[in-house]
Formats: sequence, C-alpha cells, structure tokens
Amino acid sequence: MNEKTMYYAVHRFQGEEEHLETAMKVLFVMDGTMRVRYQEESFDLNREDILLVNPGLSWEAKAQGKGALYGEAAFSASFLAAAIHSSTMIFYCNSAVDDRHSYQDLRDLFYQLTAEYTARTRSSDLLMDQLLLGILDALVEHYQLDPNQFTSAESEGDCRMREIMQYIVAHLDQEISLSELAEKMYVSTSTLSRIFKKSTGVYFADYVMQLRVRMSLAQLAYSDESLTQVALSCGFANSATFSRAFRKCMNTTPSAYREEHRQEADRRRQEEAEKECRIREELKDLGYEEPEHETTDQLVLDLQKVQPASLSKNWNQVINVGALFDLTRANMQFHVVYLQEQLHFTYIRVWNVFAKRLLFTDGRNTGTFNYDLIDQALDFLTELFKKAKARKIHTCLDTSGICYNADDKESMASIDKLLSFTDLIMLDIKHIDSTKHKELTLHSNDNILAFLEYLDKNNKSVWIRHVLIPGITDKDEYLYQLRDFLSTLSNIERIDVLPYHTMGIYKYEKLGIAYPLEGIDPPTSDRIAHAEAILQEAL
Repeated sequence: MNEKTMYYAVHRFQGEEEHLETAMKVLFVMDGTMRVRYQEESFDLNREDILLVNPGLSWEAKAQGKGALYGEAAFSASFLAAAIHSSTMIFYCNSAVDDRHSYQDLRDLFYQLTAEYTARTRSSDLLMDQLLLGILDALVEHYQLDPNQFTSAESEGDCRMREIMQYIVAHLDQEISLSELAEKMYVSTSTLSRIFKKSTGVYFADYVMQLRVRMSLAQLAYSDESLTQVALSCGFANSATFSRAFRKCMNTTPSAYREEHRQEADRRRQEEAEKECRIREELKDLGYEEPEHETTDQLVLDLQKVQPASLSKNWNQVINVGALFDLTRANMQFHVVYLQEQLHFTYIRVWNVFAKRLLFTDGRNTGTFNYDLIDQALDFLTELFKKAKARKIHTCLDTSGICYNADDKESMASIDKLLSFTDLIMLDIKHIDSTKHKELTLHSNDNILAFLEYLDKNNKSVWIRHVLIPGITDKDEYLYQLRDFLSTLSNIERIDVLPYHTMGIYKYEKLGIAYPLEGIDPPTSDRIAHAEAILQEAL
C-alpha cells in the first residue's frame, strides 16, 4: 500500500498544534492527556480515547501536563471513496463524549497495530495494512451515521458545508467546479459561494487552492516527480497554474521550496528515524510490544431458576418522531401518517419545542415569541389525531403547556382544534412558584398554569408530571403550594412524581454549556414517597 493511501504512525505530542486534514485520521491516545478542539467542541482525550477527524476539517490540540503519546491511522480521501464506493459516508468516533459505543473493537485493533509497529516482526507492511483495513471495516460497520438522521440534526448551512467538504476532499486530484457542485445541491452558484465564504472566511476557489498546495508539499520535499507530475497529481491543470497558486500561498516558488527542503531532507529523515526509534522504545516501556486483550468476567445465568413474567406487548403504542421542527416538513408528515395508518400506534413523542429552527426563541432571552412554525406542527398533529379518532384510537398530547397564549386568537384556534381530537393531556409542571420557575427554565409558569385552568374549563382529562429536584422543587412549601393549586381543578386524573436524574449532563458537556444543576444528586426514595403523599391529596 502507498503511504499516501493509508498509514499508521505514533507521535509524541507536546505544546500546541493545529491541523487541516486532507485525509481521514483516527487518533488513539496511548499515554498522557491532550486538550482537543474539533467541530466547535472542546474535550480532553485521555489514555485509550479514540477520535476520528473527517477529511476537509481542522482540529486543534494542546498538550496537558507532560504531553501525550498517540497513534494515528490515516486513510486518503481518494482511497476511502474507492474502497467503500462512496464519497459521502459520514463517520463519528469520539470516545471522550460518546457513550453509545464501547469502542473496544477499535481499541483491540489499535493495540495489535501498535504492537506490530513497535516490534516490527514482519518483513513487509502487509500485516499493518490488514489491521488498518480492519479499522476501516469497523468504522464502516459500526461507526457510520445515517445521512438522513445526521442531516436532521444539522442546520441547513451545516448540512451544505459538510456536503461541500466531502465533495472537495474526494475530488482534490480532479477538476472541481463550483457550478457543478451547486447543481448537485440544487442551489445557485452565488448562494453556494456565499454559504462557503460565511462558514470558512475564504472563497471556495481559494480554499481548494490552499488544500491542493498543502497536498503538494510532501511530494516536493521527498519525491523525484517533476513539477508537472506534482501539479497534475494535486489537481492543478498545469505547472504554470500550480506555480502561481504555490507562490500565492507560500510566498515562494515550488522549485525554491523543493531546493530548500531537499537540502534538509536527509537530515530530516535521520531526525524522523531517530524520533521513531525513541518512540518505539517508549512504547516497549509502556507494554505495547505485545497486544493487549480485554478481559471479561464470565456471567452464568440459570434460566431454570428465573421466575417467568408476562411480556407487555406495547411496542406499537408509541413512536418517537424527533424534534418538533421535523413535523413541519412535508416528507416527515407523510411518513408519520403512513406509519400510523399501518401500525396504529397510540402516541407520538416530539421534543425540542423551543429550538432555534422553530424561531420561537433563542433559548436564552425572553420577550416576544413567534408561534408560526409551532402552529404548523400543531395543525399537522390535529389532522393526525383526527384520523386516529376516526379509527377509535385513544389520543394523548404530552406537553409543557408553554405554547398557550389566550391573547393570540390564531394560535388558540389551532389549540382548540387539536384539543377537540385529544382524549388525554400529559402536562409537566417544572415549578409551582413563578419566580423559581423562571430561574429554572428562563420562563415564568403563568401561561402553563393558565393552560391547566383552560383545560379544566373545557373538561379535558389531565395527567400531571412533576420533576422532584432536591433543594429546588422538593421543599414542602412548594409541594403544598402545588397540591393546593391542583386541588382547585376537577380534571386531574393522575399525578406522577418524576425523580430528577443526571443522565442528560453529557448533552450540556457536548454543547459546551455549563450544567445549571451541577452537584445535585437524585432524590432519595423516602423523599420521593413524601412528595407523592402530599401531591396525591389533590386528587
């Protein structure tokens, strides 16, 4: 295999570095800690952590303490496109923040790869190549993202930028046309150029030129290819175009750069060889000469001694749709209706009611709110519930009630129509005290409580759900205040106390947002029972 196609190397990292990758790289930390910034996220990579950097993207790293020792498996974009028959496959690997995968499959491969790199037991690189292909196979089978799911979580601009970067790195050695790319993405050339300039700070053609020049540096320094051969292999039309672009980016000519670096090439090769020997000795000291294997405790379960229990067949009662914004899309509405008609599910679940894409609020400030897109989603739900009622299917609306606005006649018309086809409302009350509610959620609870009273007036059955947060909502004065309010309503059929948990902390960390309930532990079982006893008095 050609080194440009795929390779494995180990680096001792100290200080700070910034990289713009033209290949896909998978990093494996073997010792120490490095602080990394990648795709607007900052996180620490520690021993055995794994991070994948997609081609066309940049990443920054800063050594922590004594620095870090890490392995780097690299795959060129052209090799990826040929090997997996796709230039748009999306991978995600970040063991520092992702708890969906154990990453042990990749760790085992990296241990074997590093052991072979350290010991050099073979006379060829075939075993190294086999292990590298094993890593790529694991990525394809277990760490690629569904493009449709990935797109739904992105803004329109982010989605387009990802597609642009994938196109560029897959075609760096070919002619790249902005107009052809714009046609593939169904936008005008000027729109695509504006999106790119806004996201990167440079024009499309300049960015492509910079990547191609960067690609040429190693060939100039270490190969015997002519300038024309280097130019063509890096996607330039001819050597003259290559020379102009190189001078613009590097403030020198390709010939001068080659001459300057050729004079130091032998010395650099010697330095790299010595550095590689030192790293191999360090790896031996760390025990990487022999591959490690995960040890697993054996668990024996005697099924003869397990008491049988009936299995509740509830798989077809609920479907998770996703963010509320998705319900404003015609294709999503079509699929939800189709699934309901075929599966006859009872409930649908949506979230992110106040996302920026709904233009309701920016999530931080309060003031005037925009209900237009939320109303569109409510209109669709109304039609869905109408179809469900026609089939005699029980309908339930799970809401916080925040959208209720008695002064907005258009919004109220949508709500009333939806309620006419709704059998049950499950409503969350975050805090009964309006001031405390605003401290907790950045919004008062006035319209939520008003919505409850409106539901009572219209004889709509309601289940109340109240999250019990120690020190915030579990104080007796607030529990009695909530009980007294609920006692004034005649439509409450059930009250559930939901214990606070910490399973959502990783979302804040991933977004780089300070977690507002840091240091708060889940409530004790006694405290939960106490809250339930108080609130049940309202029934």
